[in-house]
Amino acid sequence: LRHNVQILVGLGDFVAGLKHNMLCRGDVFGGLNYSEQEELAAELVATVIFKVFKKRFDSALAKRGNGKITRTDIYKLAEDSLLYFVFRVGNHDDWQSDEGVTPLALFKIKLVSILAQAISSLFSKKGLNGLDFAGLVNSRVTFVPYHKPIYHLPSGLCLGLHHPYMARAKTTSLRAQELLRASDCQVEGSANFHTAIVTENWQSDIGQRIVAQVGT
Repeated sequence: LRHNVQILVGLGDFVAGLKHNMLCRGDVFGGLNYSEQEELAAELVATVIFKVFKKRFDSALAKRGNGKITRTDIYKLAEDSLLYFVFRVGNHDDWQSDEGVTPLALFKIKLVSILAQAISSLFSKKGLNGLDFAGLVNSRVTFVPYHKPIYHLPSGLCLGLHHPYMARAKTTSLRAQELLRASDCQVEGSANFHTAIVTENWQSDIGQRIVAQVGT
């Protein structure tokens, strides 16, 4: 809200997973299985998105005052208030592929369902009913496949979503520097190394580039 952020990016590892005896070691909260972990992740992400949506929508509606407002106006206000959520699979999510399960499929279904229901409930309390809430949420949630982890921002800039299946290095910025050589997007988001760092680079052909490595 402070920076008027429009896009929330998820770079993988929404679940802890069950390999490496993580359940037995107590690393998995409450003994949750994969389905329950994905449901919990959906609830957490949906909570963040809805809190921002409610604040922005209430503010936008208040600015309209008591004048006449159409269903089209309401839908446009809702669209402008809802974050875009772009996400990809991480290696922990991907472990369940060995069992023939599509990683994060349940997560996305649950996320859309929770948000659509929450927005519908909010609108109902305001006497605003009959809008396509599921369609609205679906239009804002984008899964980016691991084989082509690229999302084009409204500005035209290229956003890369990366989750290398590898360990971190002794030099904190090494993985981020490697990513600058391996990809060609202006904005690169990277995860999986348990360290956060920002690395910048200027290239004459595509201009300013930045890698935001999050401490997932």
